Amino acid sequence: MSGDLVAGRHGRPRQPLEEIPQEYAAFKIEQRGIDLIPDAERKMRPSGLFWLWSGAVFNVEFFYYGTLIMFFGLSVPQAVAAILIGNLLYALLGFASLQGPQTGTTAFMVSRAPFGQNGNRMVALFNWVTQVGFETEGIFFVVATVILLFSLHGTNLNGPAKIVVIIIAALLQMILPLLGHATISKVLRYLAYVFIVFFAVLAGFTFNRLHLSTFHAKPVTFAVWTTALVLIISVGGLGWTENGNDYSRYLPRTTPMSRTFWAATLGGAIPSVILELLGVFAYTITQKNFVGITQLGVPQSFPEWFVTPFLIFAIFQLLSINTIDMYWCARWSPA
Repeated sequence: MSGDLVAGRHGRPRQPLEEIPQEYAAFKIEQRGIDLIPDAERKMRPSGLFWLWSGAVFNVEFFYYGTLIMFFGLSVPQAVAAILIGNLLYALLGFASLQGPQTGTTAFMVSRAPFGQNGNRMVALFNWVTQVGFETEGIFFVVATVILLFSLHGTNLNGPAKIVVIIIAALLQMILPLLGHATISKVLRYLAYVFIVFFAVLAGFTFNRLHLSTFHAKPVTFAVWTTALVLIISVGGLGWTENGNDYSRYLPRTTPMSRTFWAATLGGAIPSVILELLGVFAYTITQKNFVGITQLGVPQSFPEWFVTPFLIFAIFQLLSINTIDMYWCARWSPA
């Protein structure tokens, strides 16, 4: 990989990949794909990896997952148990990030070693389907939020308007992946800072109106509870494993494996746990205030001065979370 020559348009060899001058800088189009990241470009620190994952997961989408499992009929203790146990599997993301600093390339380039280039194609196909599924879900959340935002202010979008929103959202979510790793890391970190402020206000509203009676609801069966557990695992640590090395490959080779592991694991697990728990507690305010999936788990009883800016910011956060998936698609080549 690192020693391969880059062929010119007419097949004439150029200089080795690692000798091509590259600049690891934010807000510039990244030139690297699935090739080896040279040591000189590995500017990331473990704290940067932590905030990259935190910035992606500090998102209204994970708040909604907490309210979603409550629709299964879970009691609050059951929901809390599902969240705490399910998010332990962010350890899988930590383990899936360990090869990045050592190899300097993506998980699916590394997997060519045991499977070979052709054998790897089937693995990559299943991964592509997974990524597209998450991207589709993300676009749905964006469009649903925009529709909700307009409806709260007295405007109901018709069919053509919704199509325009879908197109604009699809185009906007391509910007960060094109700009690359350095831009994604910086943008997600600062988005996380802002969302933490929104989260603190949202938590204040929620705990001020918490309905303790919901804590004593009749628990559901073990089969239903495990369904909620599988959902939490799928949208959490297990769902991100194929992206681990895509981002840890920018860590220096000398980075201790323990720091890589904990940066990725805790970066994803901490915001997942607190947002999903908040979603569970927000559900107890009153179930009637949740008007299905387009509400994204935000109770209507919250004041408009908070809900409107919250939803506006949520749109940017929802676009950014698709960046994690689309960066892989933008850098991957089946060749």
